[in-house]
Amino acid sequence: MTGEASNRPWTWALMVSWCLTSTLPRRLSMLSLAASTRQKELALCIFPQRSTNKKGLLGYVGNANANVTVALQVETHDCIKNIDAIAEVKGVDILFLGQNDLCMSAGLFEKYEFPKMYTSPELDDMTSKLMEAAKKNNVVLGVFLFGTDRVEEFLKKGFPFISIGNDLHHVMTQADAHMEALGKAASSTAQPWKKRQLA
Repeated sequence: MTGEASNRPWTWALMVSWCLTSTLPRRLSMLSLAASTRQKELALCIFPQRSTNKKGLLGYVGNANANVTVALQVETHDCIKNIDAIAEVKGVDILFLGQNDLCMSAGLFEKYEFPKMYTSPELDDMTSKLMEAAKKNNVVLGVFLFGTDRVEEFLKKGFPFISIGNDLHHVMTQADAHMEALGKAASSTAQPWKKRQLA
């Protein structure tokens, strides 16, 4: 929460109100590095009790707050430097590792030939620091992966919350699977079909 809007409490109040009433009670967000604002920002993930009656606004606030999962994205080098202080903030449920952005932030994309940055000793060291902070504060570890090749590895490291790809990745991988099946099906016919190479 930085920039011009951070100096306007009413702006954030409106934005948070919209988010709370238009999304599922699970949020993936980023936390400021400034210790003085961390707990305040985390409080924005739930409905403020002062605005509710005993039954809760529209009848669901109480249950919504009880079922909110707060997941913080760990994807900058500065975040790793401050991970101990961030992990101990009360109310954090998941520390979600974003390897790609973390590598970019740490300069590993330029240092290593893609995708070797994902198995670099620098990323391994940063991941270890994250794991230690999460274990110390009893916070669940999460990670984003493209595909399932490294799922077992991260499960063994103690990452029970694993996101497998995104919408574009799923569309592309399934499209490739269909193309391969079409090629095999057509290969034995009078009109064999091959995938057209795109420029």
